[in-house]
Amino acid sequence: MTQSSLAPVPDPPAEPSPVVVDLYQMVGEMADRVSARRGTANAFFLGCGSSEGTN
Repeated sequence: MTQSSLAPVPDPPAEPSPVVVDLYQMVGEMADRVSARRGTANAFFLGCGSSEGTN
């Protein structure tokens, strides 16, 4: 492949689009929520598992 067959890469915009920023924030919040739910579920099942052997 020669250099002339590659398309030029456009320069990134000076500021990201507000839509992109909103999507980025939403994805971050959703990841935090999933992590919190996973931690709650892990604590629940750990409690269930450790309570089985105490009878």
